[in-house]
Amino acid sequence: MPELPPALINAWQQLGQALGLAHSAALYAAVSALHITGIALLFGGIAPVALRFLGGMASLGEAAVRSLQRFAACGLLFAVCTGVLLISVKPADYLASPVVWAKFALIATATAHALWFHWARRRSTVPVLDTPRAALAASGAASLLLWLAVIGLGRWIAFAV
Repeated sequence: MPELPPALINAWQQLGQALGLAHSAALYAAVSALHITGIALLFGGIAPVALRFLGGMASLGEAAVRSLQRFAACGLLFAVCTGVLLISVKPADYLASPVVWAKFALIATATAHALWFHWARRRSTVPVLDTPRAALAASGAASLLLWLAVIGLGRWIAFAV
């Protein structure tokens, strides 16, 4: 597992203390609820698009796909920001867990997959839903599996740290 500089871990912990997260169960619970909301926005945007790419949800058109992808991107940003706050309560404990690092790695992989897909789509003149079926299906399956794994690891963290 990577090791972060102690000064960074200390600064991260001071953030949690400054915001009151380390001393208020109610505030921590509220941030945790917001984190779950971010995850819901993320996966709520990803799942229908991935299912459309896999051949389901045929009524989901090009404009809806683009809107849902933006919705998912906002959810990712929200989940990452609130996740940083949650970790600030005890960063040394979280960062000592291989489950946390596995989740970070999967988030990076899933995000890189989405960015690569969007980069490839921007270079193409073909509408996204006219992309070859196998490419869409592979992307949809990868996206679903990666984000479900991220969610699973997130739940595991609750019991591992």
